[in-house]
Amino acid sequence: MPAGLQVWDASGLLVVDTSMMLPRSVYIGEVSSAGSASIIPIARGESIGVPMITPVGGEATPEVTLNGSTLSWKASGQRGFRAELTVCLL
Repeated sequence: MPAGLQVWDASGLLVVDTSMMLPRSVYIGEVSSAGSASIIPIARGESIGVPMITPVGGEATPEVTLNGSTLSWKASGQRGFRAELTVCLL
């Protein structure tokens, strides 16, 4: 029997099924200043994304948002930041 994660939206449409497609990731890189990146598989409607943030060197992490297919990051408050960003595609 297959096993995996399945997620439906409010109208009952299956939007994620890892028993049919394995998750993959897009590595954005190490960031220390504000910026953004377009995630092409999301723009094409092929995936949904979950941002993952890994602090580097014990420094603060940025505020990260995923709006449509655009991943954006910026400092949270007055503190600087340094982190590695990856988007997990489902």
